[in-house]
Amino acid sequence: MGLHIERSIQFRADLYQSSSKTAWFAEVGNELEKRKLSITVAPGVVIKNAADLQAFMKRYASDTAGLQASIALPAGTTLANYVHDLVQALDDTVKPTSTVTDAMIDLAPSSEFGKLLGLDSNLRYGSAATAIGKAKVDAVFTVGGVDVSRTPGAVDPLAGTLYIDSQTFASMPAYGWDRTGVELEQVSGVTGVDGKALDAALRTKNAAGRTLYQRLRKPENSEAYTVGYSGVGLDDMRWDADAHRQREANKFVSLTVESGRYEAPAAGQPREISLGTDKMDDTYYDTNDFSLMKADFEVRGRARWDTDTQIRRILVGVKSNTTIDEFGLKRCGKVDVRNDSATPEEIASLDHDVRTGATTWNGSTQPLGPMKGVYDAVKGSLPDIGTHQAVMQLEPKVHLRSVRSRYHLNETSLQGMQSFYTATTGKLDSVLALATAAQGTATGADHATVGGLVARATALKDGSAIASLAEAKLKAIDPSMVVTADSVKAFMPDTAVSWNRPTNDATSLAKKQAVAEAIDAAYHQFSKDLDGARRLITGSQDRTFENHPPYYMAFVKATDATLVSKNTYDPFLASLDATLALPAAEQQTALTAFNDFGAKQKADGVKGFKDFTPIADLAGFKALRAQVLNEVVRVNQRELEAGGSMAQALWFDQARAFYVPSSNRNTGNFIIDTMDMTEYVNDADWNAIAKDQRTPANELPADKVFHASLVNETQIELGLEQPYLKRLTELETSINSDRASLVMKFFDASGAAGIDQTRPETYAAAFKAMLGQGGAALDADLGRLNGFLKAQGSALQPVTAKDLGLVQPEQFTLAVRDTAVRTAPTTETTLDGAKFIFQQYIEVQKTVVASKQDRVGKALKDAGLGKTGWKQTETGKGNIGLKLIKDGVP
Repeated sequence: MGLHIERSIQFRADLYQSSSKTAWFAEVGNELEKRKLSITVAPGVVIKNAADLQAFMKRYASDTAGLQASIALPAGTTLANYVHDLVQALDDTVKPTSTVTDAMIDLAPSSEFGKLLGLDSNLRYGSAATAIGKAKVDAVFTVGGVDVSRTPGAVDPLAGTLYIDSQTFASMPAYGWDRTGVELEQVSGVTGVDGKALDAALRTKNAAGRTLYQRLRKPENSEAYTVGYSGVGLDDMRWDADAHRQREANKFVSLTVESGRYEAPAAGQPREISLGTDKMDDTYYDTNDFSLMKADFEVRGRARWDTDTQIRRILVGVKSNTTIDEFGLKRCGKVDVRNDSATPEEIASLDHDVRTGATTWNGSTQPLGPMKGVYDAVKGSLPDIGTHQAVMQLEPKVHLRSVRSRYHLNETSLQGMQSFYTATTGKLDSVLALATAAQGTATGADHATVGGLVARATALKDGSAIASLAEAKLKAIDPSMVVTADSVKAFMPDTAVSWNRPTNDATSLAKKQAVAEAIDAAYHQFSKDLDGARRLITGSQDRTFENHPPYYMAFVKATDATLVSKNTYDPFLASLDATLALPAAEQQTALTAFNDFGAKQKADGVKGFKDFTPIADLAGFKALRAQVLNEVVRVNQRELEAGGSMAQALWFDQARAFYVPSSNRNTGNFIIDTMDMTEYVNDADWNAIAKDQRTPANELPADKVFHASLVNETQIELGLEQPYLKRLTELETSINSDRASLVMKFFDASGAAGIDQTRPETYAAAFKAMLGQGGAALDADLGRLNGFLKAQGSALQPVTAKDLGLVQPEQFTLAVRDTAVRTAPTTETTLDGAKFIFQQYIEVQKTVVASKQDRVGKALKDAGLGKTGWKQTETGKGNIGLKLIKDGVP
């Protein structure tokens, strides 16, 4: 990195010869900015760009005394002499034969540069009387890391360009990728439609000015996840078929919308999930021949908008070696180097920083470790250019504007689960009371039906039904166990206070699982039985007004703001009972108001009221009560089923603690659920958009967007997956250690060649040689090894070459060899349990993502896009954009 000193002006001499030097100063300033050079003239007087240089020259013309004082000129020179010399020094910093870039050059009179070049005196710049002029013509002075000489070096072919080469990271140690990192995410997106057509549809606005994307991002089905939400009781929860199905889809992981996202709204309005919105501009980089993509790397620079006009957070991100594991999850090395309080200069420099592999975020130039990881992985295929070895020239390939609306789903608190279990299974009492009362009036077959329901409810309540259903499994676990309603109580769901948690062993946990499954089955079966007897016990066999309960609920909500957020019929039954207890005249007034309300809703075309008919008289009004009661019990059926399912979730919480001891319930910022609309613009079109029009305050010009995507992603917050992954690794390592131990014992028993029983490395070498055979020879050795395992009574399953491939050389130690043979499959059982726990967190994410499909598909169809798909994607947005650019799509 050299500075070539030469008298007179060489940089754009044509502009300098003009009567006005304004254009020359502008070009010098632009070149300074391009080369990322900072010229210090005095404390607080720094020139980095054209604006800085022009401001300095204006001050020179208008504030001579002030500027002279700021520069602190020595007695031996004048401001005019200094500025004349400074102009020549600026010329030398930016002309083609100087190769200095990305540096701070102090040209103050008293600096090392100033003294070397004569800026501290009235001597002419670089003349024979200055320190540099007195030296030999080929002498090289090093000042502040910059080589200064009167001899020009060879013209650098990379001068004025941004690049990374072998010197960029020369002082850094090797970068270690954390390849155990896992993106615990499930992503599905719209398929089967052209990206530009999708973009046009998502931008379409309704009469209220809301785009289709803004309407689609509302996670309606996730309103099912409010178990344990503060201020939301059973009556406030949604119990419609969609919400109940959403909760029932995962019996083990109970989720709750994060606090503050499902609050009681303004009077008269229903509850709904509120969303946060993030807006980000990502630029993805690659070389001209896409060498990063070929090596499975992605490099991006991100600017995150705090408002539609202000950026505060930026990052440089790298992903490496993406693979899909046995759980269908993406595993990769992923690192984000962040700046959460970036200055305007740092924001403007983001592109430069990515392409040179270094930042000045901390006040000095610092190479980026993850970028070194990328460089080291691909440098073997990179070209040498001039004196530069292995040059990586990154170019911005595609720009992504993402608008992400998101909220968190957390694990329900243990207390919330316990309270929900108690409240939902407690609905059995009210159903039993109705059935018992109906026994006194029912006759014939109806009497038998009601009697059977009473008997089943009683057996469920006293525990005998649970004992009967669980008996076979409990006996299989413990043949000596006497299974009765009393004996199973010890294994019923734990409803004790959260700090008094039970301690389990494998046997007690298995018994609790058997009982939880029996509870679940018993309550679901009782719900089916109740469905067949519901109209008998509610007296609602006459169905004249069976369609009117929803009309009545809507009417009451319109007249009583306190009930707007209620979603069961219990409070509306109470409201009707209160009305029916009034004098006849007041009942008639209420009936008239109800009929008028329904007629207006029908006339206004309100959804759900197209079939409304008025109730003619008070007799009909009273008959409505049985239908409302019928709806109360219909919801009771779902509540009882939910109680049975919650028994499984309470068991799962104990299983989680048993199989993954270091894990906890994540009741804060657990799963982030994001609906993401992304628009893709190529680099040329991005730069054709004026900078002040590239903010989220403005839509990107539709003709510049060549592709768009809409995806829904759920992701477990980074770090919360670690207890589960570490546990799986720990158990798998233990099993592989057992395999290594048995292999070493096998070598000893079979007299394998080359084994020295005092040197573990000989076992590792023999093991490598065995696996390297392949074919029939390896199959024969595996057969003998598996026979040896069986003869030793080992709990290990017969091993395959793939199994042995997981054994690491460092596991061959004498201590491992001499470990007693493990004959009980406890490790395998525990590993299966830990995998089961882990899998449930994946499954619940899949359920959340899948719940968006029907709503998105219908909305896009209504927007004219026809039938679209909703498919899980393993490819990130950046990779999609880069591939499209590579294929020449834009």
